Amino acid sequence: MKKTDVLMAITVAIIWGMGFVVAKTGMSHFSPIFLMALRFALTTLCLIWFFRPPMRMWKSLFWIALVSAAVQYSLTFTGMSGIDASTASLLVQLEVPFGLLLAWIWLGDKLSGSVP
Repeated sequence: MKKTDVLMAITVAIIWGMGFVVAKTGMSHFSPIFLMALRFALTTLCLIWFFRPPMRMWKSLFWIALVSAAVQYSLTFTGMSGIDASTASLLVQLEVPFGLLLAWIWLGDKLSGSVP
């Protein structure tokens, strides 16, 4: 890999990890659910100028946002309020293996080591 690729990968990991430190610090001033709402409001304000919302998909967009953002992050931030940022970072990363296991058990997905 090129040095710039390695540097970009390290930068992403640092920014992602610092998000937990900032969230943990923010929870000392705001409730976890309000902090999550502020996070998504700020993201929306930044991105709304670059992406036009798909007008015919509002119903689907609503349900996706409710489940994958509001419910999931409310639970994550509420749980994170009781532990330190490093443990929270590790636990959030366990969402992927648990998601795979749940897809295998409930949905009957076949797991493989290759990416389609």
